[in-house]
Amino acid sequence: MKIHICLLTLFATMFISMQTLADDGKKESNDQRGKMKPWDNGAWQTGKYRNVFLEAGYQQKDIDAN
Repeated sequence: MKIHICLLTLFATMFISMQTLADDGKKESNDQRGKMKPWDNGAWQTGKYRNVFLEAGYQQKDIDAN
């Protein structure tokens, strides 16, 4: 009997966790810094490496400080 209660609790916890993770991906961000656009080719093909913090709207001086 105890094993059934433990298994039921485990499965319920897993189900709730999976549902919470699935919902997080659907929320839109209200971040005002900007939207990053994907590149057609990656750094391996282009030889250029993107500064994702700068593209996201952070100031260069703030990026350099960290």
